[in-house]
Amino acid sequence: MIANSTAPMEPRPAPTMKIQSEPGGFLRRFGAAIIDSTICYVIRFSMLGPLGLVLGMIKANSFYNTTQNRAALLVLIYFIVPFAVCYFYFGYFYHNKGASPGKMLFGLKVIRDEDGTHLSYGRAFWRETVGKAISIMPMGIGFLWALARPDRKTFHDLMFKTQVLHQKK
Repeated sequence: MIANSTAPMEPRPAPTMKIQSEPGGFLRRFGAAIIDSTICYVIRFSMLGPLGLVLGMIKANSFYNTTQNRAALLVLIYFIVPFAVCYFYFGYFYHNKGASPGKMLFGLKVIRDEDGTHLSYGRAFWRETVGKAISIMPMGIGFLWALARPDRKTFHDLMFKTQVLHQKK
């Protein structure tokens, strides 16, 4: 007689391939940052241009008829769109792929220090916005800091408990 168990079956862990990795180097990270920032700028400008045109042509609503209200709305949109692009771009790629397209191109991966998993949307967003802003503030010292550390962590890696790894094949 087979016992009827109501407990759900636990999935088996997938077999893991042993990939050697080391901390991501400064030049690889710099190259990835250039690619990612270029992609983000293209996305932002392709969204902001049409939005500006549409808002500039709207005249049906009395709210938009005053120049001051139209300018305030444009400023609000031009402030929100770059952050939204950053949130979804880095959030999606770090959460689902473990790396942004620029980092993938250079064989880099961003993981959480605590458990080695992918970043959440929130952690990716705050790392890329606030963390990198703080890293660049005093003459880029937060980025250059990685050159002096054996684990190659920048200020934003330390702040948000992340590690960038270069995966050797």
